[in-house]
Amino acid sequence: MIKKFLILEVALIMCIGLFTGCGSGAKFKVGYGQQDAFGYENSIVNSFDEFNAIFTEENLALSPELKSKIGIYNESYFSEKALLVCVLSGYAGTSYSVKSIEQEGKTIFVNVKKKDPKQSTQQMRNWTFLLEVKKSDILDATSIQVKI
Repeated sequence: MIKKFLILEVALIMCIGLFTGCGSGAKFKVGYGQQDAFGYENSIVNSFDEFNAIFTEENLALSPELKSKIGIYNESYFSEKALLVCVLSGYAGTSYSVKSIEQEGKTIFVNVKKKDPKQSTQQMRNWTFLLEVKKSDILDATSIQVKI
């Protein structure tokens, strides 16, 4: 009887570990991901003041789609959340999607999946991703690196 109980207990612990996502990195939501933005660089935005310093009217004029999406980011948003701004360049027609984010030390690694088109041009395009995360998930982070 004790053996059955121990086996059941071990199986339960393994299931809990499986469903809690051990080692899967921080949870995130893609608030924006488009092939159109210019003038940004990889940044961790922890406050509305930092946000306003990056997303100036001059920068937003270059990206009307982004300007229409950023209205949700205000003082209230930054009380518990942060925004990761990730920028990368690629050939026109290439698409990117964010798979996961992980933190090692003070660096956040954004793991990106790249999908090349069947045909492309030599013209380069910038992609910008805004990743919404809880501040508690990225404690002490000071830099971002994109891994493709």
